[in-house]
Amino acid sequence: MRFGRFTFKQPAHQAMIGPTGVYYVFTFDLGASRKYEQVAAKLLRLGIAESAITAASPQVIVTPKFKQLLHNKHKALKVSDFNAAIHRGSWPAIIKESIRSPSLGRSVARLAVSYYASRLLRHKIPVAKIEPEESIREDSFTEKLNADLREAVDIIDDSMRKKLMYRGLDHAIDRKMFAPGYMQDNPFIRLQLKPFQGNISGQTDGTPFGNSKSWIDVDLVLYHSGIAQLCFSIAFESSSMASRFNATSAKGVIIPQSRLCEEILKPYVRSISGSLNDLSGTVASDIEGGSKWWTLSSTETTTLSDIFNIYDAAIRYSCRIRNDATWFCYTLMCIESLECRCRSRDDWMVHHKKELAGLAARVGWHENISERGMQKFLPEDLFETVSSSLYASFASAVRINWSFVGSADEVEYSHVANLHDLTAISYSLAGYQQAKRLDRAIRGSMRSSRHLDSQVEEFAELRHGVEVLTYGTAREIAEHVDSSLGVPSLYQRTLTNLEMKRDVLAAIQAKRASRRANVTAAAALVAAAIIALPNVDDGLKVVANIDTSNRVGRIAAPLKEIAAQGANGTWMVYLAVLAIFIGVIAIPWSSRRRTWNRRVRLGWRWPEEVTVELSDDEV
Repeated sequence: MRFGRFTFKQPAHQAMIGPTGVYYVFTFDLGASRKYEQVAAKLLRLGIAESAITAASPQVIVTPKFKQLLHNKHKALKVSDFNAAIHRGSWPAIIKESIRSPSLGRSVARLAVSYYASRLLRHKIPVAKIEPEESIREDSFTEKLNADLREAVDIIDDSMRKKLMYRGLDHAIDRKMFAPGYMQDNPFIRLQLKPFQGNISGQTDGTPFGNSKSWIDVDLVLYHSGIAQLCFSIAFESSSMASRFNATSAKGVIIPQSRLCEEILKPYVRSISGSLNDLSGTVASDIEGGSKWWTLSSTETTTLSDIFNIYDAAIRYSCRIRNDATWFCYTLMCIESLECRCRSRDDWMVHHKKELAGLAARVGWHENISERGMQKFLPEDLFETVSSSLYASFASAVRINWSFVGSADEVEYSHVANLHDLTAISYSLAGYQQAKRLDRAIRGSMRSSRHLDSQVEEFAELRHGVEVLTYGTAREIAEHVDSSLGVPSLYQRTLTNLEMKRDVLAAIQAKRASRRANVTAAAALVAAAIIALPNVDDGLKVVANIDTSNRVGRIAAPLKEIAAQGANGTWMVYLAVLAIFIGVIAIPWSSRRRTWNRRVRLGWRWPEEVTVELSDDEV
């Protein structure tokens, strides 16, 4: 710090960071042959996912259970209108509402009959006189009923509006990040899964589930390649940077107690051959958000990785996915502001550069990092602005907003900017997982030329994948993450293995040439028998003259009896050959074609639509 001609050295102090959002991206493989539309449709149908949006369309798709929610909304509106019409005593309005809703009309008619019947009885039986206060109470009850109904409708509208806004924001960011041609091919589907609550240190106020911030969003991205990504989003309060080192890893996030819904827990316990009664926890009697919730506790340490394993097992069991459950987790930490004594970026880097290197590299012994280690652990800043920085390594990334508490030039924090970076990094991670799978498949056993062609096509798609990122520094971020993960060398090894496999497969195909020729000749013979009916007749005439007394002739004995029937026998043989052709070749081929062309209905489209447009300064 400089004052006039004198320079004062600021004493050493602990780095303090402001509110921090951390995104934990788990990338895993569902299988190359897995249809991602079918997986999305199944998760929506079972209620594991609440909403979804495709890359090609901005319309939000929700679980079919929301049909009942929309029905309840319309019913509440009808009851409110009917009640208001009765309260006003407007018979035209009452008749109109009765026509619109016959069931309500019948109910009101029954109430009216009961009311006038009681009025008639009052003339014969002495009753107490109705005081004016009772009429006032009746009016207030009607008003309260209308208010309650409108409040219920507002809750439904607010809940769905938030879902539509969040999904619309995802789609708006995707449209900015990716090339239009790539989006039109519908390469991925984004789903919002059922959230969970976790009593995580630094996230809540210390009371288990006493703060709404204890809800943790769970988002799932399904790529057409079969790669999937599950992202947990957690917001932490201001703290020292030292206390945030554990949050750089999913295994470092300790969850003493958690709440999960039955839609997630049922397939999970079934995947381990258990039942809900085997869980160490309690279930709430009330239904919240359309689900029953279990509060789980364990004597063993539960981490965020364990929660992911529950979601992963639930997805795999529900969709009948049996491949290996291998995954890796990448962390993006977004620091909103800095709250220590430093008042500038240069000043902060002087005092806390080692701590930043430890945070980016996920190492807690940052005090002992040497100058050489600084070059290794602290990557280059991928941003070219003075307002924020992004440091991305092979396992995690740190985004810092250079906003200092108490300084005059505070910078506004943008959640949208974090989602831009998260989208670019996630896309790179999905390509890396796909490249690893392709490398394993190429080094595996030989199959066929068609299988090799699909591998070549998948490799070409991977090799030019970064080019679909067209916004800002997104491509540079993805390329940097690719380089940190060793993707270029993986691509080169894959290309070499592809060329070697093509040569070996060519030699194998040469040995199979004679077999294919024999199969072709046999197919031609069958086709000739089917097309030319007279040839069948000539063949049976030859069979009729065969001597069946010797050993070779006995083989033709059944056909000789058919040949003796003349034209009927010829027609019988022709129909038999045609039936064999249809059963063995035509029907399997046509059914396979129908399977390929069958369209999958993801879920139920919410009738309302929200379009989100991002301004140029929301980056």
